Amino acid sequence: MPAKQVKKDSLPTEKVATSDVSMEALTSLLESHKVSLSTEFKTVIAAFESKIDLVHATISDHGQRITSLESNADLVDGRLSTLEATCAELAASNAKLRAKTADLEARSRHNNIRIIGLPEEVLGETVDPSPLTALFGIPLMPNAPITSKRVIAFTTLLARRLILLKWIYSSPPTHNRWIHEILYCVRLERIRFSLRGALSTFHDTLQPFLDHIDTLTIGEEPNT
Repeated sequence: MPAKQVKKDSLPTEKVATSDVSMEALTSLLESHKVSLSTEFKTVIAAFESKIDLVHATISDHGQRITSLESNADLVDGRLSTLEATCAELAASNAKLRAKTADLEARSRHNNIRIIGLPEEVLGETVDPSPLTALFGIPLMPNAPITSKRVIAFTTLLARRLILLKWIYSSPPTHNRWIHEILYCVRLERIRFSLRGALSTFHDTLQPFLDHIDTLTIGEEPNT
């Protein structure tokens, strides 16, 4: 018995610390955690709501931009349709213009020979057909001097230029109108020679042509 008592006394004395926890302390602690969690939740929710509002604003802005893009796309599509229609119309007009140009060129070459008078190719001193034959349907005398042929050719060239500059009608000029235009050019030449004091040169140069014109029957041509 004494030995056991000694052993028991040699063991360390264990002290157990006990806390006096009351309901009030637990309630206060819970309230503190509740307030802390509530504040944290409110902060998180506020940040989340702010992000949601930003997302909504971004979506609304994107929606407006998409609407604007769709409107602009419709406008561009309408303009493109108008442009395509205009291009098609211009292509058709261009085709008509090309055809008209080819027709006018063909008529011009035809008129140069049969109405305006001078052939496009003159070889040497020989003119075939003769200018008077081409102009008036009247054969030129075979023995006509080359000077007369040159005078007639020069005069008809002047008249051709005048007609090309002034003629605005679809039908070609008549023979009478053609002769009147030639005489108009001759009058201008006479004025030019007169201002130079060289009327004698004018008559010496153009008299063969004027003499032949006097043999033709020329009707009155209305001013158009």
